[in-house]
Amino acid sequence: MHELYRENLNAGYHLPLYYGEDRMVLMMRDPYWLFSYWEITGGTLNYYRQNFHPYGWDGSIPILRIYRFPIGLKPLNQPELTFDIELSHSTYSWHINAGMPHRTYYAEMGRKLPGGEFIPIIRSNSVTTPRDSESDIIDEEWRLFNLQQRIYRRMTLYHLSSAELQSKGIDPEQFSCNNSHLKII
Repeated sequence: MHELYRENLNAGYHLPLYYGEDRMVLMMRDPYWLFSYWEITGGTLNYYRQNFHPYGWDGSIPILRIYRFPIGLKPLNQPELTFDIELSHSTYSWHINAGMPHRTYYAEMGRKLPGGEFIPIIRSNSVTTPRDSESDIIDEEWRLFNLQQRIYRRMTLYHLSSAELQSKGIDPEQFSCNNSHLKII
């Protein structure tokens, strides 16, 4: 194995701070949190600044707007919830407390004008957060064999772990249906 030295870590390559593309990415971190990063080019900002200057663009506030939908609804339908996060002018990424698992989200980065109107500039992809509970789907392909079912039932009936079963020297043959002294539920 090679030793790591600080000077060899990046081998002379550096990631650029900007890529020169208008882009917003939304990612799911876990059932309750999202992460978003974005880049809005100077040309796009100048376009909006020129078009909305009479409405107070220079006094506007950067806003990250989050849209939440129940599973199955398309992002063009009415959202279940919309909330705004006020940002500083130099922010280009944010961790978002989504608050509810098993939902579909997308985000928009824009500006809120002094009159309260929200002007979206860029939109993210949509993501779906996972459930925070066991699945209610039973897949026949992954069904347990009868012997495995009996072993697991016995373990749960007597509150035994697999290590405790092995330490007791329990033979899987004991779990056959022919043994009359075992009562399998």
